[in-house]
Amino acid sequence: NTFNINFKQKISNFYKNNKILNQKIFDYIYGILHSEEYRKLFKNNLIKEFPKIPIIKNHSDFVKISEIGKKLCDLHLNYENVKKYNCELVIKQNKMTKKDLYKVDKIKIHKNKDNFNIVYNSNIEIKNLPLEILNYKISGKSPVEWVVDKQMIKKDKRTNITNDANDYANEIMNNPAYPLELIQKVITVSLDTMKLVNSLPKLNI
Repeated sequence: NTFNINFKQKISNFYKNNKILNQKIFDYIYGILHSEEYRKLFKNNLIKEFPKIPIIKNHSDFVKISEIGKKLCDLHLNYENVKKYNCELVIKQNKMTKKDLYKVDKIKIHKNKDNFNIVYNSNIEIKNLPLEILNYKISGKSPVEWVVDKQMIKKDKRTNITNDANDYANEIMNNPAYPLELIQKVITVSLDTMKLVNSLPKLNI
């Protein structure tokens, strides 16, 4: 909760308020960094240098952005605790053990014109997901795509070490369905994030 004293002083001086807490400023910054308008306006700068944080003219907008930034931060930090997205889940009926049923090898995303599917494995598929889930991106990819890329069995060619997401699910989380549930939770986070981002006020810098 420490900030560059000059930035905090600029905020305090601009709004003529010396009682603005560091946490409020942090939440404001987190909110601003998620603004689509901000990302477009500072696109060229963001490619090559650290973000510049503008000061919004109206204090009421500062407060609103700070409130939304806090919600975004809480949502992203506590992603494990959100509700699983209610997916159209297709599971083939068989008598497999849970470990075999939920075992992942390489998850695939199939995009269609109006939606997309996630082929979890040969037994499980998530159908007809809205494309807006993929709109929230971090470093060029949506959180769902990042998760899908990590939940797999992959052997490192250099070290010969096998990274198996199933080991973490079974041994650490004690839940063979963890990779699937993680995808469902990240979908919820992505959709809730976009709702909050779309509620950010227009930037009057």
